[in-house]
Amino acid sequence: MGKQNAWLLRVTEPFDFDGRSWEYFVAMPRRSVDNLSMVDTGNIVTVDTIRTTKEQVESDEPFKTKSWKDEQGFIGTIILDDSRADTYG
Repeated sequence: MGKQNAWLLRVTEPFDFDGRSWEYFVAMPRRSVDNLSMVDTGNIVTVDTIRTTKEQVESDEPFKTKSWKDEQGFIGTIILDDSRADTYG
């Protein structure tokens, strides 16, 4: 998967979990049929997200996956269409 199909995300209200700060994430499509460019058309895209650090985000290789081996993440959806957001939680 190339850089063109991953996003760097920053939450507006970071939270602590398991002794770590959760603020920065890399999101990648979970299913082979999903593509992040689909979000522009109002589609819902299922993503895998991995927690990353501010230092990694600011590095020359923010999408480098080698350092993610021990990181935690979650599965989620990205929706840019506010009228549909209430449907999913």
